[in-house]
Amino acid sequence: MNVNKLALTLIGSIFFLNPVFALSGSTTANGFPWPASKAELDKAVKQLQGQISTIDDNVSREKAEIDVSVKNLQDQITNIEINVSSAIVETNATVKNLQDQIIAIKNAQSHTYSVGERALGGIVILVTPEGQHGLVMAETDILHGHDGITWFEVHNHVNDPANYVGTISQNYYDWRLPTANELLDECKRNPQAFAANRNYWTNDVTEFGAMQMSDHYPWFKVKLLSVMGGQCQVNDSSYKINIGGKNVYVRPVRSF
Repeated sequence: MNVNKLALTLIGSIFFLNPVFALSGSTTANGFPWPASKAELDKAVKQLQGQISTIDDNVSREKAEIDVSVKNLQDQITNIEINVSSAIVETNATVKNLQDQIIAIKNAQSHTYSVGERALGGIVILVTPEGQHGLVMAETDILHGHDGITWFEVHNHVNDPANYVGTISQNYYDWRLPTANELLDECKRNPQAFAANRNYWTNDVTEFGAMQMSDHYPWFKVKLLSVMGGQCQVNDSSYKINIGGKNVYVRPVRSF
């Protein structure tokens, strides 16, 4: 039904039933009040149309607010789904890494290693009698004094995978400086594994000295492996704690 017709019907009923809207002093033959004049009727219709328009505006505004709320909820749901998906991917990757590590550990426990074998990030240089534990040395030298790295800083750098990129050593994080005896024994066994005319840091510090008055830095003595003319020799060398050794390299080791 048309809104105007509906309004007229309602207003007509109101006028016939409600004496407030009747013409003053006018009644029907049955005693009911006559309806209001056309001008009064038009005014009532206009008022009712205004109320209907206001209701329509309120409904439209509320619908717009509901649409915005629904859109916000949809965006939140989308973000949650994205975060959940990312978390699942990361979790799956972590689980895969753990599974690979478990498999590697199981394989390592069942494998018997021998000196000279290329495994576990480098070359096996020492094994226990049962062949399941020992020491591995990295295949190549890393770091040297020209990089401005001191003996104290080396301990932080030997565990950085960035220093082993492109080698089998980069998958391990427990590398350390070797002792003088570990380096010397391997150099005597396989001198070709070490570059000629190089010095190598060891983990053996033999002495600390007092601060020098000129620069206020103390000195220390550390054992170095020197490889000269195919010969391997360990010497004590003195350094200030703030200065890297010239032409001093590192050949890390790790235990297994």
